[in-house]
Amino acid sequence: MPVQFKKLKGEVKTEANTFTLTEVKQAFTDKDMKLTTGEMVSQFKLENVNQAAFNSVSKDQIYIYEFPTADERIRGSKLIEEQTQLIDIAHFPIYLEHKNILVIFMNYLPKTNELENKIRDALKSL
Repeated sequence: MPVQFKKLKGEVKTEANTFTLTEVKQAFTDKDMKLTTGEMVSQFKLENVNQAAFNSVSKDQIYIYEFPTADERIRGSKLIEEQTQLIDIAHFPIYLEHKNILVIFMNYLPKTNELENKIRDALKSL
């Protein structure tokens, strides 16, 4: 049976110490990350979860997921790993987690960790 998540309406905080997509995007902007709206690969999509896809200036992909709770973020992360286990992708997904937020950074090797470090710093600043 697939994992079911509670349907979120807009960007409403669902638990103390949780964050919204808007807050994460603002944290990225505060860390001078220049992002444009991107397309999410279908195997990385989840139903009933606020999510967004972005591209960096260097065309790396960043997927952001907002879950109602940290526990549901853990379940969602496992589900994505299961859904993507057998696909052939030309990048190395790096999973970064903070409270109810999951960020998947699609790192096209070989590259520096500069963008990954900015993502980590932005999540820590929340």
